[in-house]
Amino acid sequence: MPPAHQRTDAGLAHPAHRRGRRELDGPRRRRARRARNGRSLPEAFAWAETVNRVDPDATAEEILAEFDRRHSAALDNLRTCDLDAPVPVPAEMPWFPPGQPPFNGRWAAMHALNEIARHSGHADILREAIDSRTMYELIAEDQGIDMSYIGAWFAAHPEVPAPQW
Repeated sequence: MPPAHQRTDAGLAHPAHRRGRRELDGPRRRRARRARNGRSLPEAFAWAETVNRVDPDATAEEILAEFDRRHSAALDNLRTCDLDAPVPVPAEMPWFPPGQPPFNGRWAAMHALNEIARHSGHADILREAIDSRTMYELIAEDQGIDMSYIGAWFAAHPEVPAPQW
């Protein structure tokens, strides 16, 4: 259960909590839904922005119920998946460097947990407010990762709105 100050409608509707919910739902499930629904890449990006938006009139109970639903689905998925199975890298997405080899389910699960941990509190929000740098930039700088391929991907795909980070 989140601390009392986060159980308010405003606290739970904060973008950091929405990002945590998105990570629980899983990239593989989103790609499968997009393929099943026949969405183009721009449509998929627009859909993702809509489906993960918290209704400004939602109560804390409604937000917590949705969190619990997604959390339960993610745990069921984790309990039944093969952690050693290769996870193909979605070549159509900009988040991975060109030529990235597939990773396994264990790496994907740990990555999701890492993402949730990074976005689970207000400290990262305050940290980003200092100089607008995100954790992606800071990790890349710390680990010497060249992430210029992400900007290049968005430049090559003007039909997809680039994130504002």
